[in-house]
Amino acid sequence: MSQRGALEFLQQIHIRSKGCLLAMTIWLYISSSNIVDSILFKNDHGGTSSWSSRHGGTGGSSHKIYCEYPDEFLTKIKGIHGSCYGRPNLIKSLTFHTNWGTKYGPYGTHGGTPISSSTTNGEIVGFYGSSGEFLDAIGIYTRQRN
Repeated sequence: MSQRGALEFLQQIHIRSKGCLLAMTIWLYISSSNIVDSILFKNDHGGTSSWSSRHGGTGGSSHKIYCEYPDEFLTKIKGIHGSCYGRPNLIKSLTFHTNWGTKYGPYGTHGGTPISSSTTNGEIVGFYGSSGEFLDAIGIYTRQRN
């Protein structure tokens, strides 16, 4: 079981696909089963890769999200928040949307309270939240696009 606490998510998310070389690239990984078990990031910057800490537990199936940044980027996350495994407040499902209309997910299951965060004329550049054994809460940082 991981220690409960605030997530130390990334300052920026610039995601890559299919070998595109960018100044900074990040891969977003989601593990899910009946709920969103965890979220973590891989950052490729200047030829060096590093992994964030896993935020949540180790269960579930892994899913990889990536975009053709800088042309494609995350604009919205939607999900379900509710009780599971005797716990009242967990992220049960997450879906990620891009400016190209691409949808990743839903990861996890339905049944609970819908949640949604998005940006208008901008992009998602980071996440924050809380976790314990599972992902408890998630929010987004955004910035306007020029």
